[in-house]
Amino acid sequence: MICDSEDRGIQPVVLHDVPTDAETGGFAQLLDLLLPLVAENDGAVLIGRGRPQGTAPNDTDRAWHQMAIDRCADHEVDLLGYYLATADGVFRLPEPLSAAS
Repeated sequence: MICDSEDRGIQPVVLHDVPTDAETGGFAQLLDLLLPLVAENDGAVLIGRGRPQGTAPNDTDRAWHQMAIDRCADHEVDLLGYYLATADGVFRLPEPLSAAS
């Protein structure tokens, strides 16, 4: 979800048919295209990654989460949250250590 300068959702962005074990390369390219536009408008992003089931993040989920943290930091865009959404529920992944301390 692309958010405005007051952290209100203004534009959802949905990717579908992404394999649950997909590498981060395509995601990184998307963020590198999208985040400069978000930064120009002092916006922020909220990200959810879906997969069929489970309640705990796996290595792929953690890699995508870290990619989002790194790319948002590189582009100076606030990452409002990163969530794992499955048939078993929606789970927030932790903030980066620098933000949590």
